Amino acid sequence: MGICKKQVKDISIIGFAENMRKSKLAFTARISLAEVGVPYDEIDEGKYPHWDETLVPCEAVVCEPVIISFIDGSTFEFQPVNGSSLKMSTNQLNGNMKNGLNLSNFNASKMFSEIKGAEIQAVYLRSITYNSASNGSYNYPEVRVKSIFQIHMTGDYGLMIYQWYNGLFSVALLQPTSYNKLRRIMESARKI
Repeated sequence: MGICKKQVKDISIIGFAENMRKSKLAFTARISLAEVGVPYDEIDEGKYPHWDETLVPCEAVVCEPVIISFIDGSTFEFQPVNGSSLKMSTNQLNGNMKNGLNLSNFNASKMFSEIKGAEIQAVYLRSITYNSASNGSYNYPEVRVKSIFQIHMTGDYGLMIYQWYNGLFSVALLQPTSYNKLRRIMESARKI
C-alpha cells in the first residue's frame, strides 16, 4: 500500500510527549521571549501581556508510534529507531489509540490540525553525517549519521521526524512557519 496521494483524516501520537509538560512549554516560551528582547524580570513576574501569543515550535518529542489516519479508513504508522532507521507499517494500529506504555499528555490531532485534509505528496529520507567529540580514550572524532524523515503534503505542509537520544524522537510540523502560539500548544496539552 502506498501512502502518496492519500488524504489525511487525523494524526495520533501514542503515549507521553516529553516536551509537552506545562513546565517545559513555559520554559520554551520564556527563552523565545528573551531572545526578542523581553526582560526576564517582566516575564518571570507575569507582566508580559502577550504571553499566550508567544510563538513556540510545533513539535512533540515522543518515544512511541505515530499514526496517520486517512480518509479511506487506512492508517500509516511509524516510529524511528537507532537514529538512522524507521519502523513503518500500514493498518496495524487503531487510529484512535492514545495510550501505549505511557499515558498520553497531549492531543496530537489538535496540535497538528493544519495537516488534516492535506494530501501526501512525497516521503523523503535525508541523511546527515557529522563528527562528534572524541570517543573517550580514543584520539579521533567519531563519525555519526543522523537521518531525518520528511513527509511532504499539499498546501506547503508536512511532518519532519528525527531521532533524539535514548529512544526519543521529534515529530515537527513543516509549514511556511513551523511555530504556533503558546495558547494553542498549551490547549493541546492534557493534564495526566
